Amino acid sequence: MVLIYLRDVMPILISCAIFSMLAMAHKIFLPGKYSAFMQYKEEENVRKTIQSTSIRIIYLMVGTLCLNNILGFSEKQIGIGIFIACFLNIWPAIIQNRLLKLRKNRTEWLLLVGYVLFICTSVFIEIVTIRLIIPLLRGDTTVYWFDNQGVTILLSLFLMAFPVTVETILAKFARIVVIQTIDTFLEEVYILEQQFAINNYLIEKNKFVIDKEAKENDINAILLETVLKLEIFYRGRIYNRILEKIICRFFPKIAIKKNISVGIAQIRISTAEDILRKDASSFLGEICNDEFNIKICAKLIKKIINEYETLEEKNEWPYEQYVDIYDYISCQYLGAFVWQKDKTTLVYSAVLRSFMKEEKLYYMGTEQAGRCLVKIWKTGELQIQYNEFQELLEKIEECTIVRKAIYIDNQKVILEFICDNKYYVGLANQFGKEHHCEFYVDDI
Repeated sequence: MVLIYLRDVMPILISCAIFSMLAMAHKIFLPGKYSAFMQYKEEENVRKTIQSTSIRIIYLMVGTLCLNNILGFSEKQIGIGIFIACFLNIWPAIIQNRLLKLRKNRTEWLLLVGYVLFICTSVFIEIVTIRLIIPLLRGDTTVYWFDNQGVTILLSLFLMAFPVTVETILAKFARIVVIQTIDTFLEEVYILEQQFAINNYLIEKNKFVIDKEAKENDINAILLETVLKLEIFYRGRIYNRILEKIICRFFPKIAIKKNISVGIAQIRISTAEDILRKDASSFLGEICNDEFNIKICAKLIKKIINEYETLEEKNEWPYEQYVDIYDYISCQYLGAFVWQKDKTTLVYSAVLRSFMKEEKLYYMGTEQAGRCLVKIWKTGELQIQYNEFQELLEKIEECTIVRKAIYIDNQKVILEFICDNKYYVGLANQFGKEHHCEFYVDDI
């Protein structure tokens, strides 16, 4: 017996896409009533979980009703579509929490059971809708129990006394008290490090844009690239981005009102307004564009770095509350509080720290920079000794073309050279930072 025929493929894919978009719409338009299983374990908000589950049941029923009655999809086609959509939704969490390993502790088993029940319940709702709800709506069948007043009273009392979903019960059994530090999530950080070592299509596609924006904002391209990779991993699914484009293009007022996060860097609309100093309506059509989105992201990171340096210089509160600059970037970028960092914020900071451990925050060039002209200059009273300037020259002379090197004691310093290696760009920028010189890089 064949489970799926060729004619079933398109209805299954359409069903999967529709329910994935409905789930994303739930998350974007009703964030206050959206809760995932892991989110419940952290927040323990029973009311929010019940509201989220109720909304999920409603859109599963309505979606099934439309697909079955309007498009004529079968129970099997819709059910498999829902199964795939749910599976794609939970798969990253299963991998990230390593729930497929043979030896699991009690909490991991309960998490896995919770995810399996999530899929089974979703498919069960679809089956009940087609076999029971639709016939009831058409008047093709009647259910005695639904018309029985005694059953109605008992059901009402039960729902008032026990307003708890399956997710809530499982999460309560899995409840543990843990002080979350980055050590709690070392495995997740390791997984991300391995995944980020693999080339990403969106990053490769925009590598020259990343280099350009990093250069213009004087931030390390690796820092910008890592932030983008994190956003793609956590919130960059393709159907999310399609839905974001549809909302921004056809429902701009809703996008602005809900202040949604959009684009490759998941920039909030209010944040983009603050960075660009423009009204959202003037750039909403562009914000989903990768190049424009990366531009805002680079400016935002530069702003966050400047804020941290100001706090550090003045030793203002809450500077001492942050572990380092990467902790600050993570909290500010994700909107987390320093005294209440969630798992995502801790993992963000750890991954940034890991990839930037041997890097500077400022622009150091990239492999995509190619052949470029580097300029350093300073006029007026100098704090640069001739031997320091000569030492820099000796480091770069062998592998660069020095076009101009001028040192006039207490008057001016000018250095121009051509190179094709980011190491020498980094040397020049580091020298400029240390001696407060102007620094400029231009492609040739």
